[in-house]
Amino acid sequence: ASPMGGAAGGFALPASDGVRAVAYPDTNSVILVGRLDKVQDMEALIRSLDVEKRQIELSLWIIDIRKSRLDQLGIDWQGALNAPGI
Repeated sequence: ASPMGGAAGGFALPASDGVRAVAYPDTNSVILVGRLDKVQDMEALIRSLDVEKRQIELSLWIIDIRKSRLDQLGIDWQGALNAPGI
């Protein structure tokens, strides 16, 4: 049993409005026990909360370069290139 009194691996939630719930985060599941009408109310609430959210993926590179090293590249970071004939 879990420390909160649920079945193996689950978390028992206190009975609310006559419905007892045991949550299983590993499987993203919930077991509800109680009167049919109350369980259906809880099921509707859970379905309204259990919606896939939009996700984005970020990729970021942080590069720390000394200005003296950049100057060795021959680039004038004010907008001009230090090359003859250009």
